[in-house]
Amino acid sequence: IRKTLRSTDTVAIEQDRNIGVSVSRVGGGEFVVLLTDMQEVESSSWIIKRMVASRSVPVRVVGHDVVLDTRVGVSLYPSDADDPDMLLTNAGAALREAKAAAGRNVCLYFSKEMNARSNEQLMLEAHLHRAVEHNELFLEYQPQVDMRTGRISGFEALLRWRHPEFGLVRPDRFIPMAEHAGLMDDIGDWVLLAASRQLRVWQDAGYEELGMAVNFSAVQLRKTDLPERVVAMVNESGVKPGTLTAEITESALVQNIEMAAEIVGGLSHAGLRVALDDFGTGYSSLSYLKRFPIDEVMIDRSIIRDFPNHTQDTAIGSAVITK
Repeated sequence: IRKTLRSTDTVAIEQDRNIGVSVSRVGGGEFVVLLTDMQEVESSSWIIKRMVASRSVPVRVVGHDVVLDTRVGVSLYPSDADDPDMLLTNAGAALREAKAAAGRNVCLYFSKEMNARSNEQLMLEAHLHRAVEHNELFLEYQPQVDMRTGRISGFEALLRWRHPEFGLVRPDRFIPMAEHAGLMDDIGDWVLLAASRQLRVWQDAGYEELGMAVNFSAVQLRKTDLPERVVAMVNESGVKPGTLTAEITESALVQNIEMAAEIVGGLSHAGLRVALDDFGTGYSSLSYLKRFPIDEVMIDRSIIRDFPNHTQDTAIGSAVITK
């Protein structure tokens, strides 16, 4: 990063106060850069573009080329803030927006709207810590229908959060929060246990063949004790393990192939079925499929939504279904 800056600029890497606040390396892969003597906003853009371009060059790691994805949040003095701490806060708000944006190598400048969203995000994250304790989380059950018979064969448990002040919070908002805040293990355990207990109620009512699918996040797949915890919860609920399905996205599997293979293998050994969700979203490789005990492949809706009008999508989907 330093090589792409001018002599008047500063990048904070070690504990220092060169930019007015002790920020050092903010997070695992976050750095603070101070650009000085900027006559206009456009003057900063070419420096940022050069910095981002330098990070786009593949890096050789253990025999593999790794391309980094760089996200940048920018705040300006004095229009956005007139003190270092607030400038840093506003840059952080812009960075969070950049991380959430689609595409690669995103750079966003701070706006007041971002600050409002950032404050709301922090408040929701604080409330999320208490959501389980206050019984604000609940499950909805989406039916899975056998197209050959028209009968319901099972359900997928979908996590929902009803906030007492804001009402229903979208899963795509609070689930990333839970992962970032380190809450996903506890929430994931709660979801599996609640879904298993509900399935037991239905099975005891005479619907013995009903199944239940539960989503597992990438964060959960990083914990080596996950299979043991799953076994304990399945035993507590009393359901047959073969009627439970662990839904795992392919993007979660490829984050750490070796660890994921061990953990998914443990789930399968415990008797759970394993479904590969969002298949075809850009990470797919048939070589991955043979490394995991996959029982079901769930084709992503981006492929099937244009059936039967899009010839290529139809061909791809038909080939996957046939196999």
